[in-house]
Amino acid sequence: MLRKRILAASITIILMLSMSIPAFAVVSGPVSVPDIREGTIFTYGTYEQDGDESNGQEPILWLALENLENDVLCISVYGLDLVSYHPDYTDITWETCALREWMNDSFLNTAFTEEEQASILLKEIRNSNTTDSNTMWRMMKNSEPTEDKIFALDCHEAEGYFGNRKAYSSGGGSVVTQLLADPAYCVATPYAVQQGAMEDDGFCYWWLRGAATRTSYAAFVGPNAREGTTHQFSSHITVRPAMWLNVVTAPDITVVA
Repeated sequence: MLRKRILAASITIILMLSMSIPAFAVVSGPVSVPDIREGTIFTYGTYEQDGDESNGQEPILWLALENLENDVLCISVYGLDLVSYHPDYTDITWETCALREWMNDSFLNTAFTEEEQASILLKEIRNSNTTDSNTMWRMMKNSEPTEDKIFALDCHEAEGYFGNRKAYSSGGGSVVTQLLADPAYCVATPYAVQQGAMEDDGFCYWWLRGAATRTSYAAFVGPNAREGTTHQFSSHITVRPAMWLNVVTAPDITVVA
């Protein structure tokens, strides 16, 4: 599929360039109040990505999904790491899952300094179903709102920000949701691939925020940008953290594209 190959190649080029981010800093330069709009790609924080831990962590690339008076909702451009939604066969919700704990502890403290963390907003995250007729959304389990700095998008948010249409599963039976925007097709970092990220045609799986009503299942987006559910203890699905960031107070933002 030519479109997917071109997309994978362009994303890989951005990743390679981001490994030497000082070159971008010279061109774009960190600014006090960066002009970040929907679709802007910028760096904030660092995480191991190139698979060579001896050279330190690389700047994280973020895609801006929305800007509300300089509070920016963003999601990582790449699948950064592999973490199961929850390691046990048990009935859980977003509130109680291991992925939420990892995002707001290990990832938060590894990727960001205390100064950087101060500009990441603690937000109330909705985790309840609605009367939405979307098939995928109705499969998700209700749970109490949580307060998180780092989270995964849920299926409703992914569909809203990336656009969607109905499609048939590969078997031709059930109806699934196809995300439409290019950023829904996610590339795993070399580090994530080393950890065992499963890829198809250059793209990877990534978790959504949603424990399914079926015990021990959770939501994800596949390499073909279609939503689905799988065992919550799956170990080959990548993580694309999302967060609300105040770009006025955030230090060391560099706009890349």
